[in-house]
Formats: sequence, structure tokens, C-alpha cells
Amino acid sequence: MKEEIIRLLEVSDYDYYRYLLNQDPIRKKIDEDTVDYLISKSVKCGEDEANKILGKYNNDDIFNIVKEMNLNIVFTDSSETGYYGYFEEPNKIVIYNNSIEGAFNFFEKYTDISINKEYIEKVVLAHELFHYVEYKNPNLFINTYKIELWSILKYTRRSNIVYLGEIAAMAFANKLIGKNTYSHILDYILLFNLDKKQADVFLQEITK
Repeated sequence: MKEEIIRLLEVSDYDYYRYLLNQDPIRKKIDEDTVDYLISKSVKCGEDEANKILGKYNNDDIFNIVKEMNLNIVFTDSSETGYYGYFEEPNKIVIYNNSIEGAFNFFEKYTDISINKEYIEKVVLAHELFHYVEYKNPNLFINTYKIELWSILKYTRRSNIVYLGEIAAMAFANKLIGKNTYSHILDYILLFNLDKKQADVFLQEITK
């Protein structure tokens, strides 16, 4: 496992952003020439929204910020362990205790990274908070940017790129937390605890 952790720690944010974009259902429709542009704009979108929140709320604790924004946080256990949590419209964020516990145990057992459960909760909370921001702001770049899927005569079908929101959420969390959020390692842990073979595939994909 030591080798896997070393490889994970070598993955840059940009490398992971590219991996995320490659997972998008319409990735084949995205021109390679626009990939860097899309990543850059999505990262800026996330960071800008984080800066707005940091400027508005005189608080550096994500839990207090979320409360000041009138969002409800629900801690519960899940029958599935494939998620750390989710945002539910209009103002609820759910965090899965057992997934947080699983991630903490992984860090304790397999890495030298000093991290506690509260920190992992903050990372998850920040990520889901962005999805609330995304929901409330239809004019964000990630919501307005669309690519053409097909065109017939006067009819054109265009679509959003779903994973731009995930890239922006990562950048948002990094800026809001102000430290390494280990997002790609957390995603690896989810897979590792479910299916080690899938975790190996994931590792190959993000480090190739």
C-alpha cells in the first residue's frame, strides 16, 4: 500500500481535474484544445465563489459559515459507502458518518498524513457547499457553458458539462479550507473500501 500512497501524493490538482473531465458523459464531444480553458475557468469559478464567502462571513470555520448561510447539516449513516455526502435542494447537506470513519481509518492505517475526522468532515462539507452555491447561481460559468451535441437544419442540441461542477467544487474546497484537501485520495479511499480492483483501476487512470 505504501507504493500506492506515494503515487497518489504525486498527483497534482491539475492531473486530477483532467481525470475528472475525462469521466464526463460527453467527454468525446469536448475538443482537446479547449480542455485547459475549461479547467482554468472552472477552477477560477470555484475559487472566486470561495473568496466571496470568505469576504462576506467573518469566520474561518466552515461549520459556522454553513450555519450562517442557513443550511442544515445532517449527519447519518449510509447503507452504501460510495459517497461521503450530498447536497439536497434547497438547503440541506447530508454527511455520512461511516464513510468519514472509513476514510479516517484508512489515513491512520496506511499513511503518515496527520488528519482527523473533523477535517475530513470539513472537506466534504466545503465540497457540498459549492453544490449549493452552484444551485443558487445559474449564471456561474459551469452552469452557462454548453457544447453542441448535434445540429440538424435549424435544430441544435447543446448540453452542460457535468464534471465542470466537480472541478469547481474541488477548487472551492481548497480555497475555503486553505489547506490540502486530499480530494483525490478521499475518492480513492471510497473505491478501496468498496472494491480494491476498482481502486487499482482508478489509481492507474489518475497516474498515467
